[in-house]
Amino acid sequence: MLQPPIPNLRERILVMGGFGTGKTSDWLNIAKWSKETGSDARFYVLDTDASVSHMLTVPGGQYEGLDNVVLYECFDWMEYVGALKASIAAHRPGLDWIVVDFVGTAWEAVQEYYVQERYQADDLAEFFMEQALARSSKAPLDGWKDWSVINRLYKSFQNALIHKHSAHLFLTSGVKVIGDNEDRSVRALFGPHGVRPVGQKHLGHIPHTVLYAQAIRPGEIFVTTIKDRERRILDGTVQQGEFALDYLVNVAGWKLV
Repeated sequence: MLQPPIPNLRERILVMGGFGTGKTSDWLNIAKWSKETGSDARFYVLDTDASVSHMLTVPGGQYEGLDNVVLYECFDWMEYVGALKASIAAHRPGLDWIVVDFVGTAWEAVQEYYVQERYQADDLAEFFMEQALARSSKAPLDGWKDWSVINRLYKSFQNALIHKHSAHLFLTSGVKVIGDNEDRSVRALFGPHGVRPVGQKHLGHIPHTVLYAQAIRPGEIFVTTIKDRERRILDGTVQQGEFALDYLVNVAGWKLV
């Protein structure tokens, strides 16, 4: 079975990267190795783009029939909140995993939810355009009245995701080019790489482990450590498509017993 190096270790992993860099396959690989080695671990997954359900049902695919994955498809804010609550209630401490694939979309979802509830607007893009035109040079949403509420809603979700359970946590994210207006903490952590995770600006500071996956050459994924805790640093290491072995066993010290 796959077991952490010490009994009370709880993984908090974020893998960020562009399309085709194996982010979803990384945690699915852990689920596959868990099942094949007799572990009873379950994976509670917030699937935000229906890609996971597709990968689990592709005939002849390597993840077809993987029955230790509990899937919640999340497309609006209340689905995110409900799925996380159900995952936290069901998980077994230290054994199961909670996965959000992709976590950055939660930040978009909470904004849509707030605008719909506060302003009765069904189309977020249209709302922002109308507000921007009406306010001329002013921001579409008020910094105190609107963004303070949006940030509180998101922070409640984020706190539950990070702190309110004892499962292992695996997050995936796309990448966003760092702009001129990024704050100092974001530039300090992600500046050397030129990109940060998609979503709320402080997302990348939360997990213990942040890995950056890049498809530099066809068929090869290169992994770089953005940050980690007391573990070997990866500097463009070629991943073999076996995240359970490449990272959990060979870097994080997990054991196959």
